[in-house]
Amino acid sequence: MPRTKKIDKALQIAAESVAISDLLSQRAERAKLRPTTYFHLVKFIEGDALAYRPRLRGGVWFIKARVDGRYLARLIARADDLEPADGESVLSYAQALEKGRSILSGDKRSFFAPRRMEFLPHTLRVCPIGEVYTVGHALRDYLEEKRNNGSPQGYRTAVADANAYIVGDLSSIPCADLDIKFLKEWFRSLGTRPLEASNFVRRSNNQPIVYNDGEADRKAKVRANCVLITLKAALNLAWRDGRIETDTQWRRLLPYRSVRKARRRILSSNEIEALLKAAPPDLRKLILGGLFTGCRSGELMALRPSNFNYETGTLFVHATKTCRSRNIVLPYEAISYFERLTHTLGEKHPIFHRSNGEPWGHRGYCHLMRKISIEANIEPPVIFHELRHTYASRLIMSGVSPFVVADQLGHADCTQIIKTYGHVSAEFAVDQVRTLFPRIEATAAEVAKTARWHKGLKENPPPRWKRIGRI
Repeated sequence: MPRTKKIDKALQIAAESVAISDLLSQRAERAKLRPTTYFHLVKFIEGDALAYRPRLRGGVWFIKARVDGRYLARLIARADDLEPADGESVLSYAQALEKGRSILSGDKRSFFAPRRMEFLPHTLRVCPIGEVYTVGHALRDYLEEKRNNGSPQGYRTAVADANAYIVGDLSSIPCADLDIKFLKEWFRSLGTRPLEASNFVRRSNNQPIVYNDGEADRKAKVRANCVLITLKAALNLAWRDGRIETDTQWRRLLPYRSVRKARRRILSSNEIEALLKAAPPDLRKLILGGLFTGCRSGELMALRPSNFNYETGTLFVHATKTCRSRNIVLPYEAISYFERLTHTLGEKHPIFHRSNGEPWGHRGYCHLMRKISIEANIEPPVIFHELRHTYASRLIMSGVSPFVVADQLGHADCTQIIKTYGHVSAEFAVDQVRTLFPRIEATAAEVAKTARWHKGLKENPPPRWKRIGRI
């Protein structure tokens, strides 16, 4: 009796499942798999499978199934790659297989029903116990304080830094035993540690830092400085609360100097025009909002008509990243623009929304920004935050004080403004001083002659003396 295609397919699935099953059942073989976003499947029946996804910090088990014509995947537990299986949150291959079969034999719809994400890393991965006050205790108290009094984004960043770089090395050490020598060695080791920002980072980004690569070295030091800020903040809070007697040891630990690199990309008028021309109407409104106000994308999406005051020509922005609310003074063009946007909207309707009336999702505009940048022949593609830099630079070039620009952007002082846009301010200062300074003795003709000579020198610089003297 000849075999049918269905039988051949079933045999093929069975053979593949046996091969993958042999691979996934051995921890040493799983460790050889490259971290990726793709699944290694052990199929039960057609459409349903146990899935393993290798990650940088240990793999995870998923269940994949076909429900109502759609393929869905849901995480069930971590794999026992780095820690022993406990039968609940950490499962071996056999335990994951058994749990997967029990789930798929029951009500699949209820298991795959939409629910809130439960595995986001927004909690500290250590539970400090005991009377001895350790670094883990300090991190717990600091993050609780930051959750209550800080911004959500700042809290998530602090949790991620603590989990990735501090918990594993320092959480069990009593704060009283910290000394400057140990802290310096730990801080130096951050410069050669693989990147821990994501579970699915490409392997090429997870090699130790090679110190003949200046840019990689700089980024490692920037990361180490950010982690040090979180650690010092936790220890300082514990010291202020009287849990630690002295702050002498970590106060002497200094960050790396001169490693921050200001982002200086500023869009020209031609690039702005091309970007607006290529953008669809809903994204065009959002881009104009960023150019008129310098707001972050999250701030723009949170705006409601009640935030706009036509009489004073201001826009009120609630506390977001920096935990400071502010009033943005709008230029006349922006006042009329926001008046057109808000006069037909209800009080609770977002000012900036999609063409179908739905609000913009978190970073739902990113792929569109890339798409319109390609259409407008802008290379590299524009990211939304560069609109904020463009807004600030245009204010600086118009002669606005850095203190005013800092207020408009919501900065505590103008230090960051001067650091980021100092080159723009310097060029503008040269032009303003030479153009507006009143003459004392020289005639207008002499001043014009000198100005022409300097402009020509700038456009056609002379060859260097070393090149002239070369034989």
